[in-house]
Amino acid sequence: MFGAKFTAKVTPQVVEQAAKRRQPQTFKQAAFDIMQDAKTSIEKASKGVAAPPGEPPHTHRGAWLRRSIRYFADAFGAFIGPMHSMVGKAGAIHEHGGTWKGAVYPQRSFMGPALEKNISAFANQWRGTIRK
Repeated sequence: MFGAKFTAKVTPQVVEQAAKRRQPQTFKQAAFDIMQDAKTSIEKASKGVAAPPGEPPHTHRGAWLRRSIRYFADAFGAFIGPMHSMVGKAGAIHEHGGTWKGAVYPQRSFMGPALEKNISAFANQWRGTIRK
């Protein structure tokens, strides 16, 4: 006959401290991955050819939209998207659709699909990161 006896002490403070230590790294990695996927989804267009509605926008001379996508991450979260100082409202107009400078643009999301692609990877990054 074989028997075993053990006791476990749950210390939520230790788990919480470990999670707080890993938060900045996890947010930074997730934000970087989302930024990279958003950038790679924007393809170079033939002259004057727009992306079909529902597909990520094409980039044109200078690739300003692709180059404007940046990220910032800290222990509290992350910001990822095109810099307004580089492309103005163009990023938001492509992402959500709308009117800009008298022209109507259909939705051509690039940030939303990048987030969706990485959401499960972000959740998996938390798994196994809390160590003693």
